[in-house]
Amino acid sequence: MAVTQSGTSVAGGGHPPKRTRRFRSIWLWTTIAALFVAVAAIVLGSLARAYQPLSMWGNLIGCLSGMHCGDGVRTVNTFGAQTGELYIPPQHRTFAVSVSLINSGPFAVTIEAVSMRPPHSGSPWALTPAGPALYWTTRMTTGNPDRGLPIAGLALKPGDRRAIYIAVPVQTPRCYIPRAWQVLDDFYVKERFGPFTKWVRIPMPQPLMPPLLVHAPADPPNQPGSGVVCLGQ
Repeated sequence: MAVTQSGTSVAGGGHPPKRTRRFRSIWLWTTIAALFVAVAAIVLGSLARAYQPLSMWGNLIGCLSGMHCGDGVRTVNTFGAQTGELYIPPQHRTFAVSVSLINSGPFAVTIEAVSMRPPHSGSPWALTPAGPALYWTTRMTTGNPDRGLPIAGLALKPGDRRAIYIAVPVQTPRCYIPRAWQVLDDFYVKERFGPFTKWVRIPMPQPLMPPLLVHAPADPPNQPGSGVVCLGQ
């Protein structure tokens, strides 16, 4: 008589089958999750790199406390309905150009520097940096105006109430071409958001602020030559 035994049958060799399907499923979902995280990081990084919420504020102020704003500065070329330009004659000492900033985005950005000259400019420029920019809040300009604070490291938060006035110390060239001009209608801000730092161009919108009209610098800078006028001559 043949005798059989009930129970689970086993494959040849006496080993149960391996559960490879489950491990493949775990590996698949792990790979998908890793790809999702990588794509999200790339997208968020691109958005952070491109984030630029800064613009010139709708309010301006004159010469800020403790800052020299230039001698003989006046509006010219206002024929008809033209806005004209703000003419800055050659100056013998450092003076300040007043601008402003507002953050119109949802997140704060950190301001590292403000300049009237483009970053990495390879050509002579009419207004050269002469010190770190200072800033004032609206509260700092009322009553007895406070001295400005260094703008480097300022976390500018969103909203009108957080907008600031800025004084940018500059100098005109010592040697210039009297019948040649540079018209400046932008300034430049070095901003940081997250791990990204970049320079951005901020237009000076008209009629809020007319373009600046400055004598073109000699090339090479500060070198006497034919058709060139130098201060102190």
